[in-house]
Amino acid sequence: MAVVIPLYSQIKFGTGHSIAGRAMFLSLCFSIACSSSQKPDKTPSQDHVRARSAPTQRLPGTWRPFSDNSPWNTIISDAKVHENSEAIIRRISSASKNIRFGNYYIIPLWVVNADRMPRYKAKAAYPFDIWDFDNDLITDIGVPIDTTMWGEQTKDGHIIVIDTVYELSWEMSRFKGIENGMINCSTFNVWDLNGNGVGDPDEGVRWKARGGRGSGFPNIAGLIRPQEIQSGEIRHALAFTFSTNKKDEFYYPACRTDGRFDLPDAPAEGMRFQLNPQLTEEDFESWGLSPGAKVVARALQRYGM
Repeated sequence: MAVVIPLYSQIKFGTGHSIAGRAMFLSLCFSIACSSSQKPDKTPSQDHVRARSAPTQRLPGTWRPFSDNSPWNTIISDAKVHENSEAIIRRISSASKNIRFGNYYIIPLWVVNADRMPRYKAKAAYPFDIWDFDNDLITDIGVPIDTTMWGEQTKDGHIIVIDTVYELSWEMSRFKGIENGMINCSTFNVWDLNGNGVGDPDEGVRWKARGGRGSGFPNIAGLIRPQEIQSGEIRHALAFTFSTNKKDEFYYPACRTDGRFDLPDAPAEGMRFQLNPQLTEEDFESWGLSPGAKVVARALQRYGM
């Protein structure tokens, strides 16, 4: 069950527009995907149908990863309110005046036809064990990638490679490209895009190493793509970051935490924050939200972040 935090204090949205909301999800910059691709083979004819019979290298605005019953794709309905909700919201509001889109951590999202790409194994510092059977820190599977593809230009160096036929997302952090015929990275994960997008304790011995984020979340989860804004609807929960997170405590769908603070009002990773669902389009108009900002606001009401 999601843990929710109802807040009626003011959270600032974008360039100073106030949003009265309720809290519910963790991790206060939104994560954004930088859509990158090779030359597309086909454009999907139906937005809501994933390509299965033929490869495509474009993701329509209504595409979303993971199953419909994934916690990332579940509309908030009966979430439990966290007992420390108001205090957590006060801390977040005092630390950051704005919920804002990041202009620094922008993960490149590469959509490929895996059958037409070379495959490279990865030398990874923290490979999840089901892809490194002999524990030699070299993956036993390859990634459909080539030397023209680049990762996020930060020390985190995230990169996402998706194939829409195999329905897989290959994800790495601290990606340093291909050297001597091998990828160099730190974390290495492969996610089934038909799965629930959550680290499973039955998957492997090192299951808490699952995911490229400190919470164990998939990198593809919660990203906002430009095509979604253009389509007028975001159909999943959003991911965001906050600097002061509780240590030794996390909530599903997080499967671990990198929080370092032993503070009673620090948010825990996996908490979900929801914008007050009673707010109307008239409210958004009165705040002067742009059409794109309204798309994000509606997603925060239905799915949260």
